[in-house]
Amino acid sequence: ARGTFDDGSLRDYERRWKEDFGKELDIGMKALRMRQRMTPEEIDRLCRALNDPDLIETIVEHGDMDRPGTLIRKLALKPALVRAMGILFASGVRQILTG
Repeated sequence: ARGTFDDGSLRDYERRWKEDFGKELDIGMKALRMRQRMTPEEIDRLCRALNDPDLIETIVEHGDMDRPGTLIRKLALKPALVRAMGILFASGVRQILTG
């Protein structure tokens, strides 16, 4: 019930927000860790690859800092990005999305 802060209500609230945002928080943290492991050369290559009109359109249309999984899924399907970044990058993205 609204305005109720007993243990049961708080437990229910925690369960609901984790169902809604938990997976997205996990995806965002995995993406951050992946980016932190990238070399300056890989970051430069990624930035150059993302400077593509089709990819920019995808980012503008699907980018949402609260739900990064949607954008990552869309970008992972773009052959130009996979081609530019290589198979290791693609497998890292797949790992972010699957577990």
